[in-house]
Amino acid sequence: MTSAYRLVFLFAAVAASLSMLSLCQGAPKASKLTLSFRQVPRRGREGRTTPKLDVEHADLGPVCELQCYETGPFQHGPGTVNEDGSVVFSYQSGNMTCTTTFTTQGDNRVQGITEVTGPLSELKKVRYLGACLQFQRSELFTRQGPLQEFANRSFLYTMRGPVMGLETARGKMTNFQADAPENNPPMVQWYLPVERMHPGPVWGVVGTAGDRALYGLVGCTSRDGQWVTAYAARHNLSIGQLYMPCIHVVPDVQKHLDESAGVIRYKEMIYVMPNDPEKLLQAFLEDFPPTPMHFQTQPAGHALLLTAAGQEAPPLRLALVALDSTGSEAMGAGDWKRAWWGTFIRSGNAWRAWAHPHDGALELCVSLKADSQGATPRRVLATLAGEGWAAVAPPEGTHARVLRSADGQWTALLFWERADADDPTAGIPSADQPEDNVISVRGKVVIGEADDIDPAGLKSWADADWEHAKPYRMPVDDEPR
Repeated sequence: MTSAYRLVFLFAAVAASLSMLSLCQGAPKASKLTLSFRQVPRRGREGRTTPKLDVEHADLGPVCELQCYETGPFQHGPGTVNEDGSVVFSYQSGNMTCTTTFTTQGDNRVQGITEVTGPLSELKKVRYLGACLQFQRSELFTRQGPLQEFANRSFLYTMRGPVMGLETARGKMTNFQADAPENNPPMVQWYLPVERMHPGPVWGVVGTAGDRALYGLVGCTSRDGQWVTAYAARHNLSIGQLYMPCIHVVPDVQKHLDESAGVIRYKEMIYVMPNDPEKLLQAFLEDFPPTPMHFQTQPAGHALLLTAAGQEAPPLRLALVALDSTGSEAMGAGDWKRAWWGTFIRSGNAWRAWAHPHDGALELCVSLKADSQGATPRRVLATLAGEGWAAVAPPEGTHARVLRSADGQWTALLFWERADADDPTAGIPSADQPEDNVISVRGKVVIGEADDIDPAGLKSWADADWEHAKPYRMPVDDEPR
């Protein structure tokens, strides 16, 4: 064999070895999701356009399209596709530059990173960067018939779990008559995150539901029920399902402003995966890890044990007892259990109680089936106590139960949406949804360092929030689907 042939043979052997090594190690796998974009006309001067992201799945075809931005200063701009398949949208407004870079993350995610740079004085004026995730081009996800058909395939996570749109307490749209077809049921809806004060029915052509979103995640199932697409972001002003077959998250832009770096930066995610609400929420929590809780909540039989996270505050025991109109106990032997979406639930044949921890608060709700006389007032008695805690007088005019730790470092606060005039620990349920034959009352527990707790301010905030967020729907016999 000549030297030239030996050299060719050597190269071939090395190439074959490298090929086999690549197969053994696993060659890079292409995503089932592909991204592209189109330039579409936008309002304003004729000829100006904005890019619209197209997301396709290898097995499903076109899935969704994202248009940035429906609100805010960045309305027109170009898009580009990079060699790695990522897509970049670019915008200019005043002295600010906004870019959003979309990349696929495995077979079930699209990540969008938005960055806005410019003078700090201009960045502080940006309030909205709301995009719209649409489904008109998808045979699998778009609506079939009236918009309510799509609304009932959209869903969000509440204390009841994943709840379909038409099963929520959808607020009326004030620009339509109450008996108009558009309001029976209301076609479109905004939902407020649980940590934001509810504004009431102020949107006009959009209803605002009394049910609150626990997570910045809104989804839509396919018409055959086999797949789900969802849209997510952290720190939202609202999330919703609106006029077209579309879903929205609206990030609170100023919560994403880094003043020291002079940049607004936040992440959004689009999910395309088999329809499994629990796995979808797991994916969301992987991408948006929850902030550390101010206190930890654990079930302890009929009670909940509340302990300040990583601190020296003594634990507190919270127990709820419901009395019917005759004074008999209406809540039986059921223990508290933690549902996979993070809410603690205790239930019986004719009652159900929910407790959901977030940030520094524990949201409470108790629902009972009304008796034969209708919405007869009943009492839900709350006991919040623990060794090393003592009751103290609340601020004047604040109807609440206030506890202070023995060392004076910690304060705990309990109050109800509607409390007995003589006893702030006794909540009075009423019928917010009379047709459901259920009476409900909401409450709240707050624990924190004494210097950070303002009982009067927290009670005032909650009173306004609860008053605006009516009606809400917490049925006794509801099971999420």
